[in-house]
Amino acid sequence: MTQIDTAPAVKPDVRDQILSNPSAVLEDPELIAALISADDGRRGGNVVDLRGLAISRLEERLTRLEGTHQSVLSAAYDNVSTTSQVHRAVLAMIAPLQLEAFLDCLGSDVADILRAASIRILVEGRMPIEHPVLVPVGAGDIARYMDLWRSGRTLPIVLRRVPAEMPQLHDERHGKVRSEALFRLELGDTAPAALLAIGAAAPDQYLPSHATDLLELFGRVCERTLRGLIS
Repeated sequence: MTQIDTAPAVKPDVRDQILSNPSAVLEDPELIAALISADDGRRGGNVVDLRGLAISRLEERLTRLEGTHQSVLSAAYDNVSTTSQVHRAVLAMIAPLQLEAFLDCLGSDVADILRAASIRILVEGRMPIEHPVLVPVGAGDIARYMDLWRSGRTLPIVLRRVPAEMPQLHDERHGKVRSEALFRLELGDTAPAALLAIGAAAPDQYLPSHATDLLELFGRVCERTLRGLIS
């Protein structure tokens, strides 16, 4: 008897289902792979099936394309989510009409919206009021802090992980700050140099590879609002 004669017959209901909808078989990658594998076994190991190799290559390409598709969708979702966060933070930030209320909002509502462990404004001089969000620093400290590890360039925005040897400028009462977003604040010709420092517990929340357009929008609104409240 041949191999075909001894092979178990397909059950009638399965056979009828396949004949009634053959496209369903073609759309099932695992089923197609099993059929090709069975066909390869019948021909023997010394026969090279170029069609099977081509299908295998196409399956690999399809898998890579699906992975790329998922990555693009994930990046798009993250971008929409971040945009929504910044818009909500801006709306919360511009609501207060007094300096103390504005700083309270930064340290609480805005920090919660941005998933920030710490939000502080570093100032090289005195401000009209004392507040936990306002941190006085020495002259030149802001430039040194932002330009650390840099090649002399002055950057308005810096995203990076926080190394252990950095000066402790973030509020770590609620946990260790592992990444930070820094934005230079221009508060006026006569105002002291200032820096908006946002710290996150997640080491990958702020990285140099991330886009800075949304942070720039947030920083500019914070700058304009703060400038108006201290003038």
